[in-house]
Amino acid sequence: MAPSVIGLGRRGFWDPITSTIDWCETNYEVSFYIAEFWNTLSNLTFIIPPLIAFAHLQRYEIPFLFLSPLLYLSFVGLGSAAFHMTLKYEMQLWDEMTMIWEALLVSFLFIKMLHPPTAAKKSTKIGLIAVGLLLEISYLVVNQPLFFQLGFAAIHYMVIYLGYRITRTCPSSPKLFWIGVFLNHFAFFLWNIDNIFCRQLDGFRCSIPNILTPLFQLHAVWHVIAGFATYCMITFAIHAHLLSQRRYFYIKLHPLTGLILTNAERDKHVSKRIYQTKRDKWEIQKK
Repeated sequence: MAPSVIGLGRRGFWDPITSTIDWCETNYEVSFYIAEFWNTLSNLTFIIPPLIAFAHLQRYEIPFLFLSPLLYLSFVGLGSAAFHMTLKYEMQLWDEMTMIWEALLVSFLFIKMLHPPTAAKKSTKIGLIAVGLLLEISYLVVNQPLFFQLGFAAIHYMVIYLGYRITRTCPSSPKLFWIGVFLNHFAFFLWNIDNIFCRQLDGFRCSIPNILTPLFQLHAVWHVIAGFATYCMITFAIHAHLLSQRRYFYIKLHPLTGLILTNAERDKHVSKRIYQTKRDKWEIQKK
């Protein structure tokens, strides 16, 4: 990983740095109490939208299993914020290890929808838990960020594969799924630019007005986009479950979360016009 070029020379409240990664943002530049200010603040996109969506959806008697990824995504965001605020190894582990369990939880939901009721077997749960524990224990032994990143990427693409199968065989909203996939990969592209061209970005940020600097903190931008992309993927999973139960919800824009699920039966502005394709996919369309 490329360390912060200027940030390593600054002192702050949480010093010394014990994390194995120091990202490309000048440490303690904005606040003496926050090591990477913009990388910390940008985690609000992981924290706030899922909490709003959970509060909105829990009144519809949706099984907690399908809503739990929303709460857990907020927990992931808190871990990431703690990591970037302190650059402590313990907070880094909170950030990284919770990402693994979030992806495995979404994987389980997809498997459960693709293979009911066999997915409820203990062997499926035990298998996913074993994968998570094996990866995390191995990471603690190897203690190399690249090892974690490759392991997480493997689970991430398992989620994408399972989600793709959902779009082909189950009631779902394929557009929402592909939006999540595209945004995740675009965010990953920015993440790599931030790592590879850290020195150039550091110099460029010094040459522009301070008000524009946050726009070129690309790791923070990655948080914003990846947070929304993950929220889209979880919303896709919940929506697919509801449609499979013939509970007709539709996706609408929301000022605080970007989008949210709404019950068509309670919305007088929506016509419950449902169509079925040869693969039994159902969608709700607005008038």
